Amino acid sequence: MRRCNHGRRADMRHLPAPLHDDWSVSHVAPQGTATARAGIERALFANALRTIRRRWRLVALVSVILAAAWTATVAFLPKKYQATATVIVDSRQPETIRFERPLVPEQPIEIGTMASEVEIIGSRVVLLRTVQDLNLTANPEFNPHLQPGALKSMLSEVVDWSVRVVSGWGIPLPKDDVAPPSEASILEDTLDTIRDRLAVAPVGLSHVIRVTFTSQNPETASKVVNAIVHHYTLENVERSSRRTREAHEWISQRLTELRERSARSAAAVEKYRAEHGLIKGRDASIVQEQISQVSTELLRARTQRAEMEAAVEQMRASGLPELQLGDPTGAYQLLARLREQSSVISARYAEITRRYGTENAAADQARAQLADVNASIAKERDRLRQTTLSRLAVARATETTLSRTLADLKSRSEAADSDMAQLRALEREAATDQDMYANFMTRWRETGEEAKFRAGNVRILSEAAAPITPSFPKMSLFLPIGFVLSFGAASFTTLVLERIRPGVRSPDDLEQGTGLQSLGLLPYVPKGNKFLRQMFEESVSLVLARTLLPTGATKPRSLLVTSTLPGEGKTTTAVALARAAAEQGMRVLLVDADMRSQALTSMAFPEGVSHPNLADLLQGSCTSTNEAIVWHERWGVSVLPVEQLPNAAMRLFGSGAWEGLLNQLTAQFDLVIIDSPPVLVGGDSWHLARFAEITVLLTRWRSTAPDAVAYAVSQLQSARATLAGAVLTMVSAAEYGSYGLGDSLAYSHELMHYYNRRRPRLH
Repeated sequence: MRRCNHGRRADMRHLPAPLHDDWSVSHVAPQGTATARAGIERALFANALRTIRRRWRLVALVSVILAAAWTATVAFLPKKYQATATVIVDSRQPETIRFERPLVPEQPIEIGTMASEVEIIGSRVVLLRTVQDLNLTANPEFNPHLQPGALKSMLSEVVDWSVRVVSGWGIPLPKDDVAPPSEASILEDTLDTIRDRLAVAPVGLSHVIRVTFTSQNPETASKVVNAIVHHYTLENVERSSRRTREAHEWISQRLTELRERSARSAAAVEKYRAEHGLIKGRDASIVQEQISQVSTELLRARTQRAEMEAAVEQMRASGLPELQLGDPTGAYQLLARLREQSSVISARYAEITRRYGTENAAADQARAQLADVNASIAKERDRLRQTTLSRLAVARATETTLSRTLADLKSRSEAADSDMAQLRALEREAATDQDMYANFMTRWRETGEEAKFRAGNVRILSEAAAPITPSFPKMSLFLPIGFVLSFGAASFTTLVLERIRPGVRSPDDLEQGTGLQSLGLLPYVPKGNKFLRQMFEESVSLVLARTLLPTGATKPRSLLVTSTLPGEGKTTTAVALARAAAEQGMRVLLVDADMRSQALTSMAFPEGVSHPNLADLLQGSCTSTNEAIVWHERWGVSVLPVEQLPNAAMRLFGSGAWEGLLNQLTAQFDLVIIDSPPVLVGGDSWHLARFAEITVLLTRWRSTAPDAVAYAVSQLQSARATLAGAVLTMVSAAEYGSYGLGDSLAYSHELMHYYNRRRPRLH
């Protein structure tokens, strides 16, 4: 067996690429839920910005297309113009007809009043007058029956064509019984259209109302809104005049009745005076005045007697009346002062007994003073009781005397009372009729003057002019919105397309999806690209170093290289790892364990293999590994080929022969690299991973689905394989360099320029 030349290749430059490892930011544990959430949000936002920047051409193209479509749509939208007029509502009467007492009292305009005026402007009466004045039923813009619309026109043409065709065939058609729209329905539809385009609203808290109308023609918009406010003011004047006229007519009718009634009541008063001899009524007036005076005194006496009786009852119940009843002698003030002295002495006595006890001179003095004051209070209360009883007797006597006097006066005036009462009733009725007649006469004159002057409380503040610029669509608003929406839609489309693209995109995705450590990235090398070839070789060297030299562990002797699916660069990577290990001075054996595709054997020996191979060693037909192992001159490694036996692969690798052979090979070589079949192709890799010291899983960049990779990892874990990590293969250097990630800087334009420089090769 030939040995390889373990010399280093002179053109290798080991520049470590900044790949994700155990010390990457993605493995730093968050300090809290809020911090983690904020970090995730910042990462998602940054990732979206990087995606948009990377796919800027697509974003720009979609944005331009959408913006152009938006601009064209806005440009072809039917233009609408708004004309605005303002009116002011005033509750005050015009100065020319201002009366001292107006028929309708002036009231401040409230929110409810303004709301009522707004409804009147949009009422059917005002709009109907406007429609009739401008003949809007003949305008197709407002009469929906005159504008069928594009779809309805097309359907009508299709129906007419079908009718002509069917009529040509001689088939009788039913008569069209659909009646044309009536004038009432046309008018109502036109009013609905006018009402939909009319906007009426008060201006803040003022008395001004803004009336706005929208039309496709600026002249029409101004004409309609001016007609609306004009008819509104006319309706207001008519409403005010109608109210005044109705009031004047009603007052005229009542005035005739009141004139006759006033004359009858005055005649009745004079007739009654003459019949009963009450021309002046002096005697009756004197008696009545005396009765009035005595009645007043009697009422006062009864009030005093009632107060005294209440005081006596309260005195009997509580011992002393609380009502002072005038208290002319100030006895109640004296009693209050005595009670106050008693309270002061009691408080002083309590303080003395608290400090010095009851047996001392000060306490004896206080007790004596308190007894004197209490005795004075008792005497004063007795005196007040006697005084109250005496005053009660006087009040009763006074009341009796006044009652007798009043009875005598009443008996004297009984004869005249009846006549005077009737006379006063007649006089009051006559006065009332006269006052009412005078008031109605005054109002009749005022309403007559008001009816001659046609004025309302509404006037036009400003009429509408024909608008110059359309209110819809507003290009200054629609175009920026369209550009923003176009860019947003383009960005969203780009992000969606980016997300739905299959495959793992970065080491972060690989680690988060599988839980495996990312060992590195291997760029895709087009044929003849020396610079990417150099980057590929250096990346392979780094992957090998990270695989064979983990921190605090011994160097493994066997390495299994596998992938999830075929076509992920498994064989190429295995050869590159073997060559990189050989350049480091290691004795390397490259084993082709893929009996299904035989890719490594076909690559190493295109002309075929005639000597013993791996299958012979496993079957026992060859017992010497030296006979099966072949030295590959160009690669500088030893190769153990295999023949294509897909049906026997599971049986051969599942036997104990493979474990023994692997132990024998690891004893002969520093490193045995095994090119395994893909994990999801058969079960060969499951048996091979059981006995390999470490296993490396390859995943093709942006090709293999993450779910498939996760399933492959679970299969290897079920075989108790020692997974060193995963490697992304066939990475597009140009595209990945635009990702903006930390490890994508290794593929940036600056480093690509660094590799593109020609450097002398070391010999």
